Amino acid sequence: MLRMLGQKRNILKKAMHLKIKLHFIKEVAVFLGFALLITFLMVLLLRSYLRYGFSPDDWQFVYTYDAFRGNIFSKAISIWKFRGSYDTSQILYDGILVSILGLRYQAFQAINLVLRIIAVLSLYPAILIIFKKRSLAMFSTLFLSMSSATVGHFEVTAKGSESLSTILMSIFFIVYYLMVKSAKLKAKNIIFLALIFASAILFNPPRFFPLVLTPLFVYLFLRFTDTNRKTVKF
Repeated sequence: MLRMLGQKRNILKKAMHLKIKLHFIKEVAVFLGFALLITFLMVLLLRSYLRYGFSPDDWQFVYTYDAFRGNIFSKAISIWKFRGSYDTSQILYDGILVSILGLRYQAFQAINLVLRIIAVLSLYPAILIIFKKRSLAMFSTLFLSMSSATVGHFEVTAKGSESLSTILMSIFFIVYYLMVKSAKLKAKNIIFLALIFASAILFNPPRFFPLVLTPLFVYLFLRFTDTNRKTVKF
């Protein structure tokens, strides 16, 4: 009798694992198909922007970067003191790419397009994991891919740093949500999350500093919606 119960329990456990695995494979397949659609639409809509050259702001950023001597770290500190947090990330973005690619603006815009596509797609898993609604994740991602915020991204090549911020912020929210929900917010995890969060903000302080309070909002959202009460408590 006990053996039969044990066997039945194992069968149910395997069936549950199989169900979870199939669901995960389905979600990955849906995301990949949707990602191909978004990539196709963004390339189709934004390919003309690959011919855009450097803006006056870009030239100013490149000249500022070249005006300081030393390695990348000393330059970053000097630029931060000279221009403040508002422009530092964009100056470093343009300056580093110019030192690698030269003044081939098409290469700049191609990199910006790739980063923008990744940034837009990073929104999908973040919304899906937190809100558990595929339609909301799809609509939000599709809306962002065709919004004026995405098109305006290519007017100044230095705005590629915004895409890096978006990607890091999406990663932060996914990891933070899963850790808080599973009550595994340990010291080393907090340090890891803090580095990602700080990097996301530093890549683009003007756009992302309002998100400083969002980890608290995510935590409160989980505290009031998690019926199992597994959310970590402070």
